Amino acid sequence: MAKTLNLKQKPYTAVDFFLEDVPRTLFPLMTNKILVEYGHEEILGYAEKQITEDGRFLPQRRVFANKDPLHLRRTVKLDPVSEFYFYQRLTEKEIG
Repeated sequence: MAKTLNLKQKPYTAVDFFLEDVPRTLFPLMTNKILVEYGHEEILGYAEKQITEDGRFLPQRRVFANKDPLHLRRTVKLDPVSEFYFYQRLTEKEIG
């Protein structure tokens, strides 16, 4: 009789998604990684509070990245709370 393996994989969460994606972003900030890794529940709680009370997050910050040695690319960067909140919403949409 063949053995059946009971492989239960841990569900793929927003934290996993965020931590896996951070190195591939244009601005991989270690601060955001640490905040999400150790305080994701607090971040989501704060984000939900912001949405219910104010209905908005902080404005996006204009930042510049090197395109090549002589040119800069202008883009925007979200604050850590709103950035992780969007990762959470994307993960919920994929699962649910």
